[in-house]
Amino acid sequence: MAGLMSSTNQKLPDQQPSLTLIEAKLLEDFPSGSSIEYTSGKLYLFGDDATEYRVLDTAYNKLSAIQLFTSKTKRIEKSKKTDIESSTVLPNKSLLMLGSGSTALRNKLLISNATGDPAKRTIVHTKTFNARVRKRGIKETNYEGLTALKGGLVISNRGNLAQPVNHLVFTSNDFWKNQSRVSFHIAAVQLPRNTKAFAGISGLAIDHNDRLFFTASTEATTNAYDDGEIGDSYIGWINDISTKTSAGSITPNGWLKLSDHDSAFKDQKIEGVCIQEGNGATMLLHLVADNDKGNTRLFKVKLIIP
Repeated sequence: MAGLMSSTNQKLPDQQPSLTLIEAKLLEDFPSGSSIEYTSGKLYLFGDDATEYRVLDTAYNKLSAIQLFTSKTKRIEKSKKTDIESSTVLPNKSLLMLGSGSTALRNKLLISNATGDPAKRTIVHTKTFNARVRKRGIKETNYEGLTALKGGLVISNRGNLAQPVNHLVFTSNDFWKNQSRVSFHIAAVQLPRNTKAFAGISGLAIDHNDRLFFTASTEATTNAYDDGEIGDSYIGWINDISTKTSAGSITPNGWLKLSDHDSAFKDQKIEGVCIQEGNGATMLLHLVADNDKGNTRLFKVKLIIP
């Protein structure tokens, strides 16, 4: 019996990561879902041209809506939007929302407490920091992922067909306070080349085991401003990310094409990921998708990594 128990606890050579779709929901009244966060039993949903962010329960029921911007239309005009593409929960439980930096108007970040009290909201212009990032080798800033790790933040910069490299930018968890001098490090991410087109990193989340999860999607665009035809979406992970904050290049430890695991992911541009819970091998994740038509789709998935 002891020998049998020992053998069943070992990782078998043919064990592969698996992903199971638990729930999916279309939000027709919330535009352009771009990022999602989980904290204290609630989900926080952001859209890149939405005037508000949503607070949801884990079954995707609306609890409240917090207004961020004003607009005469449901979707903020492309030329006028701050383009909130990424977010994270700071150590003090505030929400940090980061503009993509792809235009001058998008050189902003917002900090809000969990209640969304406008009187306690902070808006910071990030022009100085973004200019330094571009000077260090990222030709186009297009931040689409953000998460807090031990002692700092990591931001993902999405590449495109003309600039086919994704990067991670490691910096402090209050980098906006001293943008002209704050230290940061840039690492290229070497994604697998088994995609039909270039896959750009679109979202980040980190678990308690220092494993960085990311989403990526293919889109036929040659710049950081225009949308393009939607292709496939992926989820990947990088182990021990805090040990790689000074690396020149990082290669993921795992990589899954989502539509290979469920047809519901076909033609869905996954924009963000957050972690609800996980015990190391089994993770409960939430994904958000934007179809470029003004709707948002949410997915709850179970990911098992042997």
